[in-house]
Amino acid sequence: MQLRYRRNSSKNNLDFDWSSLNFNRTALLNFIIANHPKKVECNYLEIGCASNINFDSICLKNKVGVDPDMGGTLRLTSDDYFAKYKDSQFDVIFLDGLHTYKQTKKDLLNALNILNDGGIIVLDDFIPRDWMEHFTPRVQTQWNGDIWKISFELLNAKGVEFKILTIDGGQCVIFKKQEKIFLPDSYEDFKDLTFDYLYKNFSRLPIINLEEGLNWIKGKIE
Repeated sequence: MQLRYRRNSSKNNLDFDWSSLNFNRTALLNFIIANHPKKVECNYLEIGCASNINFDSICLKNKVGVDPDMGGTLRLTSDDYFAKYKDSQFDVIFLDGLHTYKQTKKDLLNALNILNDGGIIVLDDFIPRDWMEHFTPRVQTQWNGDIWKISFELLNAKGVEFKILTIDGGQCVIFKKQEKIFLPDSYEDFKDLTFDYLYKNFSRLPIINLEEGLNWIKGKIE
């Protein structure tokens, strides 16, 4: 494998041990819901449910899960869902679909269109730790993909505020402000970026630890 993808390989790595924290994406989402003004009345959308490990653990009655293969409540692709249910509205959205830059950017834009003002989007797996976790198409079981490229677009976005928490693969939390949303389209510039770009520019991103992240989220919700 190293020989086959030698042009894309890298000796660099980001030193995070996700197992050292007993706090994952499910705990994060339930923390957001517990602190949200609507609490158990929140409307929740999850894109990419698979075996429902996360979806079934979300403590809400008003929830929609979308997956083309299994899990959730609707058997659709994310593109089909957003086209069919474009008038729906949600308070919390979790994006865990296909972990490619192009598709996840599309999912994010569509999610922002149906997110209530003050709503929250969480995107999964924003911190690949090495080139193999990043490389797209997938070359191993543990895979974050190249969705981290969206974070560099978010640096120049308008109408949103975001942080990336150093838990469970890197969880990107986005708050929608009450103003027009603008996300730059950098696909042609970013599509071929390698893991080394993330490694060399990692310090530019708003990366925060768990404690800082929970305090930030509570402050934004309040």
